Amino acid sequence: MLTDQELEALLAGGESDRVEFKESVSHNTDQLRQAICAYANDLPDRRLPGVVFVGVRDDGTCAGLNVDDALLRRLAGLRDEGKILPFPSMTVERRTVRG
Repeated sequence: MLTDQELEALLAGGESDRVEFKESVSHNTDQLRQAICAYANDLPDRRLPGVVFVGVRDDGTCAGLNVDDALLRRLAGLRDEGKILPFPSMTVERRTVRG
């Protein structure tokens, strides 16, 4: 698991082959699944976890998304839908970074 300081550094560095920002989770979660799949495949062979920051705008600022238990369950459920291959190892959690 990444520390708060590691997450803060990833957030400050912007989007990359390890970091994706999603302002919201719409009804269509295909883009989110694609990011999870890319991180699971680790094509650059970084051997480091990829991170999807949900509730973050493309410029790295907070989008004000309400991250409640229902959203966390929905995000965790993406892994079990069978639409992401290889079957990823992933953690879904609510963290506060940079306030």
